[in-house]
Amino acid sequence: MKYAHKGNLSQYLSKNPKLSWKVKFGLILDIATGLADIHRAGLIHADFHSGNILVSAGGKALISDLGLSKKLNSSTYPATTEIYGVIPYVAPELFRRKTGYSQAADIYSFGIVLW
Repeated sequence: MKYAHKGNLSQYLSKNPKLSWKVKFGLILDIATGLADIHRAGLIHADFHSGNILVSAGGKALISDLGLSKKLNSSTYPATTEIYGVIPYVAPELFRRKTGYSQAADIYSFGIVLW
């Protein structure tokens, strides 16, 4: 695992509030590519938030903490009464507890990271 010299995305953005659009776009592209790679591998992250995105010394965004992730044969976790992850980043449909975690829930969390 690589060491993230610049901390997580939240820390990095707090210390660098005036990043250029070029740098921001590079981070977004890194994050989107990483999440797409996770999904292509048949995984759901299930705890995707800015604290789990690390920034390397070279300014590359790296997705970390796959502790709640799961390799699936289907596209969702079974419906559960437990909510995993950081609440502001959790997709609203998971609170209804009629569906389980899915790649779509990760995409919702990615949207919150972008916001």
